[in-house]
Amino acid sequence: MAEHWLEEHPDDKLVILKYAEMLYLLTRYDDAIQVYLDALEKFPADRCLVYAGLGGLYRYRGQFTEAETWYRKATEANPDQAAYFIFLG
Repeated sequence: MAEHWLEEHPDDKLVILKYAEMLYLLTRYDDAIQVYLDALEKFPADRCLVYAGLGGLYRYRGQFTEAETWYRKATEANPDQAAYFIFLG
């Protein structure tokens, strides 16, 4: 349903991020990564959310070194948000 929603509402950031998460939970990792990378370009001010999403993808995938890299980027992009530090831990 997210694909159809995004056809009419391509700038719906929350749906885009949730869509990427659902893709990786369905093990469609490459598709999810592309959605996240597109979101980075579309929403540069919210890059910390995208970084955290990529961290979650790689954590789910079992690639913990890559997850750490993305969680670290999230903490650097928004050091006032404790959640990203918790994910990093």
